[in-house]
Amino acid sequence: NMLYHAKRYGKYFVLKGLTADGQLLTSHVLQQEKEFTLGISLNHPNIAETYSLEEIQGCGRCIVIEYVDGTTLAEWLTTNPSKSARKRVMMQVLDALEYIHSLQLVHHDLKSSNILITRNGQNVKLIDFGLSELDTTNPQNDIQHDIQKFGQIIQLLFPFRYKQFRQQCIRGQFPNMAAIRHVWEKRQLRVKLLPYVVAIVILIISVLLSIRTYHLYQESEQIDRKSTR
Repeated sequence: NMLYHAKRYGKYFVLKGLTADGQLLTSHVLQQEKEFTLGISLNHPNIAETYSLEEIQGCGRCIVIEYVDGTTLAEWLTTNPSKSARKRVMMQVLDALEYIHSLQLVHHDLKSSNILITRNGQNVKLIDFGLSELDTTNPQNDIQHDIQKFGQIIQLLFPFRYKQFRQQCIRGQFPNMAAIRHVWEKRQLRVKLLPYVVAIVILIISVLLSIRTYHLYQESEQIDRKSTR
């Protein structure tokens, strides 16, 4: 592929075309048509939008794609983003994958360079569906491929956290993205509830200690009364 940065009507776009040699190969042309057909069918806020397939003077036939003003996931991570920002990025990648899987599609090339983070808002834009498969009867069109890659993305985002969770993804222990979401949300709920549980336990222990102290005081008072008699 050849990528060009273009401007039309005051708005920037990316033109994704074939090399001069690639334009002469039927397989490459068909692959480009397949990528366009897939891209134009996708409509999700965390997926870069595909607009058209056009013959561009000096570039040949190109797929016109949304220009994303941002950086790759790896570049974004060098800025040391907060834990909450990392969680938001992870969930947006999950949202995008869950959406394409609902269309019986698999990305097949999920990696840091294909996950862009916008400068304005730090939102995810998934790109490059060139290896995605439209044929749902193809045994290689297995969502486990994306799920395993998603586990690797979690490892990039949280190298020292959630080891068991990401390993479950990499080992193929989740049937789909919905199951991953369910486990993650349960985990986050436990984390949110933990301070309240600890506070309740401390309160119960404090009450029990108070009752015990009161009983000891009462026993001491009774002993003192007996001794004075």
